[in-house]
Amino acid sequence: MNEVRYEYLKRICELVDAGEQLVLVSSDYAAPVLDDFKVAHKERYVSVGIAEQNLIQVACGLTLSGQRAVAYGMAPFPCIRTFDQIKNAVAL
Repeated sequence: MNEVRYEYLKRICELVDAGEQLVLVSSDYAAPVLDDFKVAHKERYVSVGIAEQNLIQVACGLTLSGQRAVAYGMAPFPCIRTFDQIKNAVAL
């Protein structure tokens, strides 16, 4: 599992390094690759803490303002804990 997580985050780092205008919104504190990303691209990183509901809200707000946001958190939390935010704030 950690290998998949590392490769996923590594690919996001590579995309931003190559010039992709992505903003990484994260509710994960435990990935060392995030430390490197935060240093190299602090203007492209938003941490919402361990708050998956806020993760979706912030990512949607960035997207609605014209940014390209990637919402990242440890499964299953972004899938399960964000249903109300997706229903009430995003879909409505």
